[in-house]
Amino acid sequence: LDDIEYDDQGLYEMRCEHIKTSCHLKVKKIETTFIDQLKNLHVKEGDTARFQCRLSKLSSNVQWFKDGVRISPSDRVVYSIKGDQLTLTIHNTQIEDEGNYRCMIDNQHTDATLTVERKKKNLF
Repeated sequence: LDDIEYDDQGLYEMRCEHIKTSCHLKVKKIETTFIDQLKNLHVKEGDTARFQCRLSKLSSNVQWFKDGVRISPSDRVVYSIKGDQLTLTIHNTQIEDEGNYRCMIDNQHTDATLTVERKKKNLF
């Protein structure tokens, strides 16, 4: 058997004329883990912040948090999955975007901090 999935487990039978054999296939689930962790970011106010991490295998149970509160996508905040890479992009960063960010899959997580440098005001 090639490319075995968790749902492939079960009873398999083979019959050839008067010969019959069977076996029970049990498939062990492999936990998804982080290959690359999130890294702390320091951006200037108005710039784009991009958090990225990589997984050992694709997971459909990905959640992003800021300061413990689940993040909802918006025009400014977008998350994406491309292959094994997860990305959280924050466009036009604001001072209130500063904080601790977490990417969570199943029962594992990776954390990083976003620091936003305030724009200097022109006096003239």
